[in-house]
Amino acid sequence: MRRPVLAKSFLIVNGSDAIGGVEGRTLVYHEGWKQYLVYAENHGAVYTYQSESLHGSRRFELPVGHFHVVPYGNHIIAPHTGVSRAYILDSRGRQVRSYACGACHGAAAYEKPGHMVAVFGCNDSVLVVHGTEQMGHYLPTTSPRVGSFAHGAPGVFWSSNSQQTFFWRTDVREEEPSLTRVAHRGAMIRLMGLDGLGHLAALHLDGNVTLYHGDSGAVVASLQLEPAGYANQTAPQMQYDPAHSLLFVSVARTGAVHAVELKMATNTVTAGGSSSSAGSATAAVELRLVRSVVVGGTPGAMTLAYMPGVVPPAAA
Repeated sequence: MRRPVLAKSFLIVNGSDAIGGVEGRTLVYHEGWKQYLVYAENHGAVYTYQSESLHGSRRFELPVGHFHVVPYGNHIIAPHTGVSRAYILDSRGRQVRSYACGACHGAAAYEKPGHMVAVFGCNDSVLVVHGTEQMGHYLPTTSPRVGSFAHGAPGVFWSSNSQQTFFWRTDVREEEPSLTRVAHRGAMIRLMGLDGLGHLAALHLDGNVTLYHGDSGAVVASLQLEPAGYANQTAPQMQYDPAHSLLFVSVARTGAVHAVELKMATNTVTAGGSSSSAGSATAAVELRLVRSVVVGGTPGAMTLAYMPGVVPPAAA
């Protein structure tokens, strides 16, 4: 048994000890319910846990098969690949809406006062639902289909995979949603939104970590993390720590976890484009590898858990 550790926060790496658990692998926090959500696909269940104690509270039922859940106002949304449906459930687990969505995989939510939008990735379209309306809006796509979504700027969602050289960009800020293509460097194996920053972090097959602008898709910064790349191995995983501006990358082949710092550099730019003490401030981002830790085993997905108010014991 491992020794107990007292710390302010933990980076939990799934897979290092081959410990089996709930299939979802992710603890999802629902701000409106003040509860955590965990889903068990092989049992067709979603479990809720109290945020203070993690004691179990409720169990919601969904068809057995591949799905996940996303908080959505006072509801949750669930894209279900197995039954090709997109679900909206209320706080009691009752089905509010169900929409046809072939090979339904990704889902995302956009909320602002008086406006709430759910987005689902279907086989040949992106399904956009305002609130809990009965009829959604289907935005047609061409091959390849839209998969999982990453949050960029508020109301803008991004999707791509290793076979694409472009993003699918879904913008739901206006009443009429839009779907467009934006080019990227290609061979993208991981993509995630960076909470509070509005940018996207992508890991590419050639070992490069790239930050993309969350609205335009332009390259913001890049770092060659692994010169040899990640071909012919299990794709690494990423986890972002917004409180400390750190991006973690776990590599199963080497048993290592890398910590990459996102450093904000603010420059003042004059109207003519030169740096000056007068003018408007523009923020740039630099990526810097600050440490690498060999955790052993085959590290996979990571979950970051904060423990506010816990103070580490003083060194002896």
